[in-house]
Amino acid sequence: MEAIGAAERPMMEYSFPPADGTTSSIVKPAVEANNFEIKPAIIQIIRSSVQFSGLPDEDPNKHLVNFLEICDTFRFNGVSSDAIRLRIFPFSLCDTAKDWLQSLPAGSITTWAALTQKFLAKYFPPAKTAKMLNEITSFVQLDRESLYEAWERFKSMLRKCPHHELPVWRQVQTFYNGVTLANRATIDAAAGGTIMKKLPSEAFNIIDEIATNLYSYGQERVERRTAGIHSIDAISALSAQITALTHRMDNLGAAILNGAPVGPCGACGQIGHSSQDCQVGIQVLFMKMLILFLTVAGPTSIHTPTRTIRGGAATQIFHGVTTSNKDPLDLFHHDSHLHKSQKAILKRCFPNSSPPQTPDFKIKMPRFET
Repeated sequence: MEAIGAAERPMMEYSFPPADGTTSSIVKPAVEANNFEIKPAIIQIIRSSVQFSGLPDEDPNKHLVNFLEICDTFRFNGVSSDAIRLRIFPFSLCDTAKDWLQSLPAGSITTWAALTQKFLAKYFPPAKTAKMLNEITSFVQLDRESLYEAWERFKSMLRKCPHHELPVWRQVQTFYNGVTLANRATIDAAAGGTIMKKLPSEAFNIIDEIATNLYSYGQERVERRTAGIHSIDAISALSAQITALTHRMDNLGAAILNGAPVGPCGACGQIGHSSQDCQVGIQVLFMKMLILFLTVAGPTSIHTPTRTIRGGAATQIFHGVTTSNKDPLDLFHHDSHLHKSQKAILKRCFPNSSPPQTPDFKIKMPRFET
């Protein structure tokens, strides 16, 4: 308790944090050189290319390696490496990692070794080490992964956990047991028998050499495709067929619900309307009635109307052109105004023979306009 009458301060000053409370956790070594200065360009390089935020998927060892690569590119006379590194390292941290460094006790870090030890203890805890060791010892080659790719991935796992303490013989054995049988045969062939009879360092070099050779000269053979022929994925083709079938079933169900006929029309063979609503069927019926009338009436002169359907109502237009002494069926076939579809209708009327012929009659052939 502060004594009354001692060096007292105004009440409001007791609410302010002390100025010495903002001291950095890093004690920067003294520098004897008078011209020592860290250029802003160096700090900018650190901030743009070497940043560590403390996320779980970040590699703290890789961060330290990248940081030292930049710091070791410049030196100053009379300035130690620790003095340079301890001054620049805070600029390589951001977000939660920066908060962690500032949360350390003031002046608790005096050397570069102490800083790296605290940094790795924070972001490479024993649980992370155990997890990475388990991934290394249970290594398995992935599907469609070449021997070179598997070997590079295995070495990358070792680099990410430099304190794995696995001997070389254990590394070779783990990788050999994790690759496919075909790649084991390739490794044994390169070893001249079996890789297990080689010394650990020799076996490691053999695997590294054979993987590099396979990468250099190519291990996978590219499948040739015939020009002009496009291969279609089987699953995509099957999906398209199912979609088309579903669409047809939906249309069929809608037609049934709406009372539309689902079978083909008896007159024209098309689907979507009944025989009673078929325009082709109406034309066929009209022509049959006309031929029947001519057969019964005998020699006569008649003007037949052109049947025109407009707006759903049937109207008749009479023409005065006449033709005489002709077979009615021939008249249909030779009429220049007769459409191909109407000739097909005529064949439906008399599929096996021509209609009965009546001599000396005159007729204007009907024209059907729809």
